[in-house]
Amino acid sequence: MDKTKIIGLSSFILSHLFLILGFVIDDAERNYFFLFEIAWVIGIISVVSNVLLADKIGIKGWLIGIFGVCGILWFFPPLLITYFGIPCMIIFLVIGVYIHGKIFAIEKEKTA
Repeated sequence: MDKTKIIGLSSFILSHLFLILGFVIDDAERNYFFLFEIAWVIGIISVVSNVLLADKIGIKGWLIGIFGVCGILWFFPPLLITYFGIPCMIIFLVIGVYIHGKIFAIEKEKTA
């Protein structure tokens, strides 16, 4: 398996996992901001690696554009909890799952 695929998938999963954990564990008495910071750094890695990966496997340009625009949100963390940020994160998640599903299908085709 290519290093870009491994980095792309693992950073995609980890960034969303830490983001969700940061919101779920959020407590007024304790500071769990470090989970959000971890999600932020891994999210930036996820955007870059997954856009490169999508281009490498031949995803349509307009879909990569939407994915990139929604992924820019990782560079501006205060926008994550806005009426603009939440739909963008959902779109980013759906397109990311589509990209990795396509990669899985390509890998399965190669082995068959």
